[in-house]
Amino acid sequence: MKFKSLSTIITLAILSILGIGVVQFTWFKKAFDLKDNQFNHHVNLSLQSVAEYILNYNQIEIPDVSLVEQISGNYFIVHTNAEIDVNILEHLISGEFEKRNIEMDFEYGVYDCFNDKLVYGNYVSNENDTTAIGPSRTFPKLANDAQYFGVYFPTKENTLLSQMGIWLFSTIVLIFVFAFYGVSIFILFRQKKLSEMQKDFINNLTHEFKTPLYTIMVTSDLLKQPEITGNKAVSENYLNIIGQEANRLKTQIERILQIASTDKHKDKYECEPVNMHDVVKKASDAASSLLSTKNGSISFQLDATYPVVIGDQMHLENVMYNLVENAIKYCKRNPEIYIKSANDDKFLILTVKDNGVGIDQGQFRKIFSKFYRIHSGNQHDVKGFGMGLSYVKDIVNIHKGKIEVNSVPDQGSTFEIKLPYATN
Repeated sequence: MKFKSLSTIITLAILSILGIGVVQFTWFKKAFDLKDNQFNHHVNLSLQSVAEYILNYNQIEIPDVSLVEQISGNYFIVHTNAEIDVNILEHLISGEFEKRNIEMDFEYGVYDCFNDKLVYGNYVSNENDTTAIGPSRTFPKLANDAQYFGVYFPTKENTLLSQMGIWLFSTIVLIFVFAFYGVSIFILFRQKKLSEMQKDFINNLTHEFKTPLYTIMVTSDLLKQPEITGNKAVSENYLNIIGQEANRLKTQIERILQIASTDKHKDKYECEPVNMHDVVKKASDAASSLLSTKNGSISFQLDATYPVVIGDQMHLENVMYNLVENAIKYCKRNPEIYIKSANDDKFLILTVKDNGVGIDQGQFRKIFSKFYRIHSGNQHDVKGFGMGLSYVKDIVNIHKGKIEVNSVPDQGSTFEIKLPYATN
C-alpha cells in the first residue's frame, strides 16, 4: 500500500474516532447533567418537606416561597427562622431522603444566628456510620434574624458518576480504544520506517556484494584465456585483484556478523584492561590505506592520564575504526582527522573530529539507529550499510559509556565517547 493511501486511511480513521469521542463526551455530559438536576430536585423536595414539618411543629405559617437555597453544587441551606430540635432533624432528613432514594453520605449542621454559633453538626454515612462534628464546623452566615440548617454532600460527584453505569463503562472502553489505536498507529509507522530502512540496507548490501563478485567473475574469465595464462605478470596482477576483492567481501561479511551479534553475545565479551591509546593507533593504522586514497591525514593529542578501560579490545577497536572510517568516507575534500583523549573524574574522554560533510542537528539521534542513512543529495553514493554508528552506540552502552555528536553541515563533525577508566 502506498504511503499516501495509508496516510489518508489513517487520517479518516482518526477523524472518525475523534467524532465518536466528541459525541460520546457530549452525551455523557448531558447524562451527567440530567442525573445532577434530578438529584438536586429530589434534595430540594426532601429538604422543603423537612422545613415545612419544622414550621408546622413550631406553629409558624408556611410561606409561599421555597425555603431551600442551593449555595453550590453540593451544598444546600434551609431557612426555617424557627427553633430546630437537633434530636429529630437527622431523623427527618434521613427519612425524606429514603423516600426519594437518595443514598448518599451527607453532612448537616444547625446554625443559630442569634447566638452566632454552630449549634450541632453530624456526618451521616450511607452505611449508617455517623460522626458528630464539633462547633468548629462553620456554614455560611446569613442575616442576624435567621436560623437555618445546612446539608452538604461531600461525595456527590463521585457517587453520581458511579451510578451512571453503562455511560461510564462505555466512556472508559472508548478511552482504551483511543489508546490502543494510538499505539497501533505508532507501531505501524515505526514498522513502515523500519521496513524502508531494511529495504535500503538490503539494496546497499546487494550493491556491496555485487561489485566485488562481478570483478572476481570477470577476472576469473580473463585468467582462462591462453594469452593471459602464458603471461605471468598479467596473471599475478589479476590474481591480486581477485584476492583484494575476496578480502573486501570477507571484511564486509565479518562486519555484518559482528554488528548482528552485538545484542546476542553481551555476556560473552572478553573484558580485560585495554589501553585506548593503543586502540586509537591500531584503528588509525587499519584505516591508513583508505586515508591515503584521499590524501588525508590524522593528528593526535592523547593527553589522558588514565587511558586504560575494562572492555573487549576487538569491539573497542571496531568502534574507533568505524568513527575514523566515517570521517574519511563522508568528506568531499582531503580528510583531516583530529583525535584527542582526556580524563575527568570518572571517564576517559575520546574525541574524533573531522572536516567532513557534517550532519544536520535534526539527524543527531537518528544516525545511531540501525540501517539509518542520511538522505541528502548523492550521499548514498558513499558505500555502507547504515549500521556502523548503531554498532558504535551499542558497544559504548555495553561498556557503560556515553557517546555524543556535535556537527554543522559542511563544517565537519565531532564525536565524543566517554568510557569509565580503570583506576587500578
